[in-house]
Amino acid sequence: MSHIADILPLLREVNDLKRVRVASREGSLAEQLFMRAWGRLARGEPLKDVAASETARAVVAARLGGIDAEVLSEAGLNDEEIGSIFERAFDSITTGLNSEFAEQLKAAINPESGFEPNDTELPQFVLLLARQPRVRTKPAGAVRMTESHAEHCGVVAVNSYLVASSYGAAPERAFFMGLCHNVHYAFLPDAGATGEQLLGDKLTEVVEACRGRALAQLPAWLQHEARASLESLSRGDTTESRAFQTGDSADDTLEQN
Repeated sequence: MSHIADILPLLREVNDLKRVRVASREGSLAEQLFMRAWGRLARGEPLKDVAASETARAVVAARLGGIDAEVLSEAGLNDEEIGSIFERAFDSITTGLNSEFAEQLKAAINPESGFEPNDTELPQFVLLLARQPRVRTKPAGAVRMTESHAEHCGVVAVNSYLVASSYGAAPERAFFMGLCHNVHYAFLPDAGATGEQLLGDKLTEVVEACRGRALAQLPAWLQHEARASLESLSRGDTTESRAFQTGDSADDTLEQN
């Protein structure tokens, strides 16, 4: 079992993926992760595979930044050489992880994975979340954060996967909670907690309506999975929901420090 304090340095570098960009693509690496994960799920890839490979890719990117398989392949490296570089990057940053868990995650590194969804392959709510700024309420009032909801959700998904072993949770389920938890903000402009509280007893109704609009854009099987995940999250009574809460709290804390 990994203790959360042991992997805080790793979570801090993952958090910085919100600010890492490359010239050849739109959005930060955290935003790209979020969109790629939803694109892969929407086209039918298994959640377990998507969660593991995207988390492993994020861990590698925390050290290599935008130096990915496409860059190295175009520079003439083969898959074996690329895989070796990725594994070195992974090992250099995962010393705080439980060794068995780290080896399982490292096995999910895939230098051959080159899927990058275009806008037509993504549900609309995914694109909207990439354009929706997060707002955090502080004593002085609502403060607009320097991140989008897509960036936040992508990093929380990875965090939740990485801390899952500390709770005996299924890491892919914790990851999916991170992807799903703010889907309503695609259609609900973020006014911060103080602004939302002014909706009074209508807040739940509005959130549910906006969430429903987002989930309706998913294939039926994935919509079912998302609803089940959000219900589990709201109850907070599973190991996965506890892993998610830790991943979410870690992201908020690291974003402000």
